[in-house]
Amino acid sequence: METTTTRNDYVNKYPSNLQITSYNFPSTTTTGEVCAGVVKAPGVHAKNAAQHYADLQMLEENEETREVFWNSETQERKEIECARVDGSFDDGPSHCEVQYWWTVRHLVTSCQMTLVTSRNSGASYRNRVELQNGSLALGHAKLFIPSTLNGSCISGGNIDNDLLRKNLDAAINVYISRVNKTPCCAGTVINLYKGADSKAYQEENDFFKIFLKGKKEEREKQKKDHPEKYARAQAIWNLRKRHMRTDVPLKYIFCLSCCYQPDCEHSLCRKGKPTEEPTWYVGGPLLSFLPVPCPDPERCYGSEQCSECNGACYGHYLKLDELWNDVKCCLPSEVILAEYDKHRKEAISMHGILDDNCVQDLAKQTLLSPEEVTMWLSHLNTIAENRKKGAEKAAETRRARKEASKKLIDLPNGDDSEVCDVCKLEDPAEGGEEIVPWVCCDGCSQWSHIVCVGIETELEIPNHWQCFKCSEKWE
Repeated sequence: METTTTRNDYVNKYPSNLQITSYNFPSTTTTGEVCAGVVKAPGVHAKNAAQHYADLQMLEENEETREVFWNSETQERKEIECARVDGSFDDGPSHCEVQYWWTVRHLVTSCQMTLVTSRNSGASYRNRVELQNGSLALGHAKLFIPSTLNGSCISGGNIDNDLLRKNLDAAINVYISRVNKTPCCAGTVINLYKGADSKAYQEENDFFKIFLKGKKEEREKQKKDHPEKYARAQAIWNLRKRHMRTDVPLKYIFCLSCCYQPDCEHSLCRKGKPTEEPTWYVGGPLLSFLPVPCPDPERCYGSEQCSECNGACYGHYLKLDELWNDVKCCLPSEVILAEYDKHRKEAISMHGILDDNCVQDLAKQTLLSPEEVTMWLSHLNTIAENRKKGAEKAAETRRARKEASKKLIDLPNGDDSEVCDVCKLEDPAEGGEEIVPWVCCDGCSQWSHIVCVGIETELEIPNHWQCFKCSEKWE
């Protein structure tokens, strides 16, 4: 799911950009390639996983795109869903909200496997979705849609949000009427649709965020006031834990596969395990196989006798059929992280830069350039320093609190940087004597207790983390 933006007015004091989420369904043995775009606008449609869920459900129900979800030969719904996304906060496979809604879809559609991966943005020029976005850009290149189709959005000197939404909704209709059926890949056309109404899903999404990351008293109130909604959120999250594969790089891959336990809520699991292990396709590898990229040891970095390269070889990955035989491999990021952890103290003292020999060795193992390896190491060092600051901050606050209690005086009021951005306290209300780690938002640099944002242990702190306020901004 990629995005492309077209400006529908000159400079305004209010958001007036339309955004298209592009869907490219590659051709299979039973269906041809299908290109679709869902047109949305800020204020009218949300930019989050719940909206994507509603959009995908709409595409499945639409006559022009429905065929890609069904097997035309058996007239049954396909039981395997694979999606490659761009990895931003609203669709990245490591984000909890994204995982929640894919789990909902996994359950509702009775999928045998649901696989969500983030694409390599560095190779985006090879991505057919980017070609599709380029075709859309050509399709609307000379199109101008004013944001005042139903009159000015300004009333009494202020922005009238109702008028703005009405105008943006009209702009979406005009855009679709002018750009729909734009020619695209290999003779296909792009079918455009208005973003789905996701109001009910947005309410569930808000409920889930409190269920997962809310304060203890908020969750208890949820459970008391809305027991059915709470039970549903708990059932979905338990299913996610039960079906999620943990033997893959979780930052880049979210994979759900049936457990086939009779007490599972999933309909396929209750039917029992099939007599033969399912495959990706007839005669193909087992469904348990995931083609994670693995460097080819026979065509490694620096080889001068590569049959495919003229001159120096920068390395190759194993081909798909060579990966079938249970090849154990790691993604480049995991290789670099393992080496960084091994030399962590040295890396911190050198500001994240290991010696040249180590960088060159990592470049050979990962098929990355030395400059890219250095960038990764520097990034990992920044994360480590932020975590160290969080631990020191928690320890300092705890010591000050103990000293103040001994002297029977209150702590002086500090600035906002000394309190958690969520609970507005220096220490969690139920923290006891244990030192609670902090986490820093990559967006606004505000600090929060990990327990206040739903992170259970320091080991679970992600490399990239944003608070709710930053993660919900329209970008």
